[in-house]
Amino acid sequence: MLSAVFVTTLSNGMDLLQVSGYVQQNILGCVIVAAIFVDRVRLTRT
Repeated sequence: MLSAVFVTTLSNGMDLLQVSGYVQQNILGCVIVAAIFVDRVRLTRT
């Protein structure tokens, strides 16, 4: 639930900054991939 709020907030912020839709998709994709990577690294260290 919290991640959906974060993605929506990030998307709305980029809309307000008039970032193009193509760039928004790329940024959101990178954020999601980075979150998955951090989660996997965190799980393997414990």
